[in-house]
Amino acid sequence: MRGPLAVVFVALAVACSADAAPPKVALAAGPQPRAGEAWNATLRAKSGLRIVLVARNGTTSLRANATGRAGRYRARLTFPFAGPWRLEARVAKTVSRVATVTVAQAAPVASMLPGATATKVCATDRIPVPQYSLSFGFDALWVACRAQHRLLRIDPATGEVRGLVPTGFAEPYAIAAGEGAVWAVERGSGVHRFPPAGAASTPFTVGESAYLWTAAGSVWVADDVSSELVRWDPAARRIVAEIPTGSGTSALVVSGSRGWFLDHRDATLQALDVGANTARVLARLPGDAPERLVLAFGSLWVTGRGTDLLRVDPATGAVLATIDVGAGAIDLVASAESIWVFAPTQADDLRGWPQLERLLRVDPASNAIVETIRPTARVMVTGVANVDGTAWLSDVIEGRLYRLPR
Repeated sequence: MRGPLAVVFVALAVACSADAAPPKVALAAGPQPRAGEAWNATLRAKSGLRIVLVARNGTTSLRANATGRAGRYRARLTFPFAGPWRLEARVAKTVSRVATVTVAQAAPVASMLPGATATKVCATDRIPVPQYSLSFGFDALWVACRAQHRLLRIDPATGEVRGLVPTGFAEPYAIAAGEGAVWAVERGSGVHRFPPAGAASTPFTVGESAYLWTAAGSVWVADDVSSELVRWDPAARRIVAEIPTGSGTSALVVSGSRGWFLDHRDATLQALDVGANTARVLARLPGDAPERLVLAFGSLWVTGRGTDLLRVDPATGAVLATIDVGAGAIDLVASAESIWVFAPTQADDLRGWPQLERLLRVDPASNAIVETIRPTARVMVTGVANVDGTAWLSDVIEGRLYRLPR
């Protein structure tokens, strides 16, 4: 095509090409952002735009609406962890690269437990206070952030946040990492599946639950309505067993083909045959509500509200030793050389309030308390974990993750 008409078509093509080009958005120089702290990004672009600033690091993304005029815009972001974050600007249907910013490590936080180190995690004032908000799996610690609708991935070598998994509408109350995902319940019927990288789902439901665990290739959920231990097979994607329990199943441990669980309202310890999917009462334990259980140093260790620390024979259910921890305990965890017991005041024990008054270290060789640590400020016990012999405590009320001394 030649002549004036061709010139018109060329002019139109150039104009359309110019309109399709994304508007230029630049990041103005400013202070280096720090993980966990709000950062105000200043952007330069032509006036009259609606800009959404997106930040990406791996599978984690953040976004904020930019506001401003006269060619200068501001957007506020809080980066959950350190490292390089790629910034993009979205204007209508176009996306343009803005810059890459390096986010500094989170500022150190004071430890409220002498001898322990602390890092910052999510905080909330939600009631009821969760009790299984911490789990270990896939070479990482996982912290459940109910109010923020996310799971934090923590590097156990440093205690620093290294990623997050959004939970959508779900508010995870108890979590368990393993069998291909981090699993969660909300104190309700839905069991949620959150792969470390992938889409979340609700694979199955129970009557009502506040606790779940992963072991032996399965997800185990305590159904408080039917008083059953529900076993879900992630490979087959179906419930494979519904095992009758006592009232108030609140703790489970599995070793090979054997398992044990506690029914805290009945004060019963039950032995679980993993292969046969059957359970039997092994013992009725002393105490008001024995509800927490670990398997360590060849024994079962049990404690709870109105319950001392009990050392129990896993074969017979016989109490081998009773260690006086006061009114009772909130939780317990094993480390390489010790059993750590988290004890409240008598008043808090009676009302089930998980505020720590004393952290007790028990020597399994002597069955004696060999150290008592008192917090210097409020510490709430919302989850515990053992990672290669190191004990961890999550406090998602005050927003701290503690690594206990060896």
